[in-house]
Amino acid sequence: MDPIRHITHNTSQCKGLLDLCHASNFGDNHELYMAVLYSLSKAILLQAEVEVTAEKRSAIPLAHVTSFFVQNLERFPQIFFMKLVQRTGGWPIPVKPPPEEGIEYSKLAGFREDEGLPEYISRVAGLMRVYFHVLITPTNQPTNTFFRPTIYWTYFSRLMCNRGLLESGPVGPELLASEYNLSYHPSFLLNLVAFPAALDVGGVQARDIFGKQWHKLMELLYSGLTDVNSDSPIGGKTPEGTAARTRALLEVENVMNS
Repeated sequence: MDPIRHITHNTSQCKGLLDLCHASNFGDNHELYMAVLYSLSKAILLQAEVEVTAEKRSAIPLAHVTSFFVQNLERFPQIFFMKLVQRTGGWPIPVKPPPEEGIEYSKLAGFREDEGLPEYISRVAGLMRVYFHVLITPTNQPTNTFFRPTIYWTYFSRLMCNRGLLESGPVGPELLASEYNLSYHPSFLLNLVAFPAALDVGGVQARDIFGKQWHKLMELLYSGLTDVNSDSPIGGKTPEGTAARTRALLEVENVMNS
């Protein structure tokens, strides 16, 4: 299989790879077909981890490739989403693993072996950028449930309603009280990485699609981001949390004022 980067700008190579991976080529060998889908999904995600971490605009061609296979390759949407959740620790849903410690938690949270928190946040934010771009990529036919544009709204509404995801900021009270190992608990910064990434990718489109309801959601988010007197502000009270909260606030303002 050619590296994914070689087909991101080449429609004919995308179609050629689609022909190679088509289910009809595997007959009744479903296990081999699933293995091919698994490898294709992993190749796209690995490329996203490398390229999007370095340059966020590279998420766009990768999203186009992903959307092409989502539309045209049977069972690919389910396999790709499963691998995305596995590599991000549940953030495409969004949900975080139970608050436990140790190696098993780090795996559930999507950490790589010997990966630090800053690297984890940067990598997962890159993967989520690709996912958000797929959600807003125009299509000529109905798409899989995991990749419909309405999921963009669902994602924000779920995140806004989950106090555990929003308030567990850097060295937050619940983390200090439980003496959690910060290297195994990414949610306290990643919630503020997810917001800017999602708003930067599709905030304006969502405003145009959802209208007044999107305005209400942004007003609620703006209120939470500016409520610095709260005992548990979004992102926490540390300098890292304050900086992340400021970036998210700027993205909200950019969406609503553009």
